[in-house]
Amino acid sequence: MEIATFVEKAARRGIRFEIEGIDLAILTDTLLTPSQIRTIEAREPELIAWIKAQESLIAPQDSIPKCEFIFSRVLEEEVALARDNANLELDEYGLYKGRVVYRDSEMRRLMAQSPSPEHLRSVHAVKKEFGGEIEGEGIR
Repeated sequence: MEIATFVEKAARRGIRFEIEGIDLAILTDTLLTPSQIRTIEAREPELIAWIKAQESLIAPQDSIPKCEFIFSRVLEEEVALARDNANLELDEYGLYKGRVVYRDSEMRRLMAQSPSPEHLRSVHAVKKEFGGEIEGEGIR
């Protein structure tokens, strides 16, 4: 099974992976079975390489402007992509110039979850309605 498929299946079971320093971190709300632990351990180098590749898709902070607008085909609207440290003047609904804002750290969290289009749309709907930032699997 390809590593992207493995990560997607794990995410559907509530298992997420991140890099902490040089180590693989396994994030889950449930106990892993011995079989799951052995499988993850066997695929750890692949998982680390995949996560690093996903993170490299997001440009370094100093190479992008503080905020850009892009049109999302999945969301069927324009969104604002912003640096974590960008000081944006958000309106009372948490929007910037009428657009939902996604910070770099939020994009990394979303990418790590390998979300389906439906999941992206549901996260976006919550952000649009209530504002906030994505933290872990939820919105803060």
